[in-house]
Amino acid sequence: ILYTDYFLSNLIKILERQKNTESCMLYLSDHGENLYDDGKKLIFHGTPQPSIYEYHIPYLIWTSDLYNTNNQSIIKSIMLNKAKKASSTSTFSTLLHMANIRYNNSDSEQTNNLASDQYNEPKNRKILTGSGKIITVN
Repeated sequence: ILYTDYFLSNLIKILERQKNTESCMLYLSDHGENLYDDGKKLIFHGTPQPSIYEYHIPYLIWTSDLYNTNNQSIIKSIMLNKAKKASSTSTFSTLLHMANIRYNNSDSEQTNNLASDQYNEPKNRKILTGSGKIITVN
């Protein structure tokens, strides 16, 4: 976890040094970790009944000052949606929208886009457990 923080911090510093460049970075983990976080005394990930520590993962969006200036509606939507639940399924439409890349169905997928004012927070999320079972969590 500390190394990931270190790596992301250094990546942001590299991006910040790119003057007169619109840049954005999106990071999410594919899973979390149990670190004896509660009375269950679980460790690692991939348990048959995942704890919140396994599926409540980091989802980080960083943008440069120039990106913020030139994409104010996107930044406004991200800020509006930052406290909402998200899923890794939001990544594709969010990143493409942030890069101003459009495709045939992109307008219909804005409800999955964290950078859109049409984002619709998922009610349930699907998780693949360590035993290969798919479960639904809120």
